[in-house]
Amino acid sequence: MTSPQVSASQPDSLHPDLRSFNESNRDLVRTIKWCGRLAISAYGLHVHIVDLPPTFTPSGERFSRQTFAYLSRLNADDVLHADIQSLDADADYSPTFYVVRDYVRKVVCIAVRGTQSFSDIIVDLELQTEEIELPQVQPTPGEEFRCHAGIWRAAKALVSPQSKLFATLRQALAENEGFGVMFCGHSLGGAIASAAALLLAEYFIPDGADPDSGTWVTNMSSGLPARRPIRAVSFASPVSMTADLAGRAALGSVPLVTTVVLGSDIIPRVGHGQIRELRRVLGALSRVRRRHAMASSEGQDDARVHILRSYWDWRSITKAEGADDVMLHRKERIEEQLWSLRRDVESDLYAAIKARLDAESTAGARIPPSPWVGPQQRDEAPLHALATRRQELDTATLRSEAAQGGPLIPPGRCIWINNKQIHHVESPLAFFSLPELRSDMFAAHFPAAYEEAILELRT
Repeated sequence: MTSPQVSASQPDSLHPDLRSFNESNRDLVRTIKWCGRLAISAYGLHVHIVDLPPTFTPSGERFSRQTFAYLSRLNADDVLHADIQSLDADADYSPTFYVVRDYVRKVVCIAVRGTQSFSDIIVDLELQTEEIELPQVQPTPGEEFRCHAGIWRAAKALVSPQSKLFATLRQALAENEGFGVMFCGHSLGGAIASAAALLLAEYFIPDGADPDSGTWVTNMSSGLPARRPIRAVSFASPVSMTADLAGRAALGSVPLVTTVVLGSDIIPRVGHGQIRELRRVLGALSRVRRRHAMASSEGQDDARVHILRSYWDWRSITKAEGADDVMLHRKERIEEQLWSLRRDVESDLYAAIKARLDAESTAGARIPPSPWVGPQQRDEAPLHALATRRQELDTATLRSEAAQGGPLIPPGRCIWINNKQIHHVESPLAFFSLPELRSDMFAAHFPAAYEEAILELRT
């Protein structure tokens, strides 16, 4: 990715509060906590009360600004606008959103609700991608700027000059000099919020500055007061942008978009690219399992053949109190055999890559390195690290993905919350290449799960 284009304005034209988004790790956690509270509150009382009576459902103008203010712990006067999604099937799609003013952070924040209606689900199920153009930025040769078509369409409608949000936002910024713009949302709401920020922003690099340390500001052509700080914080965002576009939103000392992902949440890891990668891995697993079944002499005890049965045996031993030596030996043997199976699957995938490379006239000496990972490296070889190695070599697969719009990933700079710890995702394309097939992969996506995890973060 090349350096983004520099805004034509001079550095002294920037507002003195332009760097208000510069933040330490502690400030980042505080921002995540604040935006998370707004994003989850946008769902309304359903997050807190099961089987809510219709009187209090967030539809038909029943969900008031006062209720949102109460859930998000705000002064009701600081909730400038509440726009409730229409139940009219013939109306154009528009998500529920709330506009908030914060004097402490000096921002006007837009909280976009995630999936909660059939109209939202229809947008989620849009399988097409759309090639997009960003204000004052053109992709260089080889870059692919594509976005989930339904999400991009919803974002454009949300921030169009004729929308209710745009009029409210422009007035709020005009009345509050120096205030920046913040978008936030969970799931679909986070993806729409991220796309909306891209539509309104430009990347400013002062003269002589490092291209990677620029600042995101509202662009002059948006119709909003220019040169105001702008960013988005998204939670549990679905895969919605190509890696080039997501990487563009990750530029800067403070990125335009920060995406927060919890544990094994499946939604940020499932899309057409991830499904194709999963199909390839399962194909390799099936081939390796058949080979072991033909050669194995251990019968039912071979974990490389009886994978699920062995997993449940391993799990029961792990949870058992006072496991004897026989059980512990069985547990250790299952771990060794499944680790061996994983190495064999990686070898099979690499063999397929090598065969494709050898079939190319330009392959030459580009022979993949050995995929073997020894037992001593078990804890240092997560799935996404091995996926990175495959992606670097498998040019045929990457060309196939590009022809279908490229694999999509969550937007911007990604933060992973796991076991109450925050991790920066350095290689999103690999990290989100496959779903983590765990028992909590669906539960981890719920707003309540994010709310609990965010509350446990230390500042």
